[in-house]
Amino acid sequence: MDLAALVSVLQRPDPAAEIRPAGPAQGLVQRAGHGRTITLFDRQPFTKGPYFAWLAPWGAGPLRQGKDYTESLTLDPDTFPSGTRIRWAWPAQPPTQSAAGVYNFLAVSFGDQYGTPVQAPVPPRQVAAITALTQTHDLAIGGAPDGFDVVIDYFLTREAGKHDVHLFEIEVFLHTPAFSAEYVRSVEQIGTFTDRQGRAWTVAINRKNGHGPAILFMPAAREDLLRAAVDIHAMHVWLMARGVLSGREWFNGLGLGAEVRQGSGLLTIDRFSVDYR
Repeated sequence: MDLAALVSVLQRPDPAAEIRPAGPAQGLVQRAGHGRTITLFDRQPFTKGPYFAWLAPWGAGPLRQGKDYTESLTLDPDTFPSGTRIRWAWPAQPPTQSAAGVYNFLAVSFGDQYGTPVQAPVPPRQVAAITALTQTHDLAIGGAPDGFDVVIDYFLTREAGKHDVHLFEIEVFLHTPAFSAEYVRSVEQIGTFTDRQGRAWTVAINRKNGHGPAILFMPAAREDLLRAAVDIHAMHVWLMARGVLSGREWFNGLGLGAEVRQGSGLLTIDRFSVDYR
């Protein structure tokens, strides 16, 4: 998916004041008490500071929003990216036209995850030059938990800020249903990474992924990590020590969201921040 072709950049000093949808539907501004919320639908962008919100139904095929499925993202401009709610209702059957086996990626991103132009750009850095990269989040999920996963997803590129050549895609599973666990176990195994909390992660690589080899981090016990601080820098160091990464790859940003395989669900992002240096 080329999100750069789907989004428009908000250039006003207060990005919460306006939405410029990329699709034919209009963003919905709702007022609740003394505050307000903004509801986005497919391919409608919102950016504030280094964060970006978007719904990308890239595996929908011929299915149409409002007829065959529904999905929306509701945010509070004053607290964004915290306080974001993502809802969806998709067919009970998995997609037939998606090689990845999911309908979409419904996400909030930090920096340039994949053509996501943020109001306050995040400087790309080569992996070996990063001294800190930790995502802290507090999430809640609802609906049919076996029908979707929750992941951190990002790409390492050959050049800074250019997504025409992806050297690697990296996915870190925070909610791992059976279909995601089967995927991780079906590809080449790299080893076991142990984080500072003593948590073991199964690490695998899919070398046939369409956006460069996909490196996968799954909690070995498949526990949900809905309230956690994930040290991505430590994962990079572990990969470099094993020769999987050279350290010359460029990090541009990351996304936090749900990949939906089937059914209905809800992802609430009560808190989301990234420490990146």
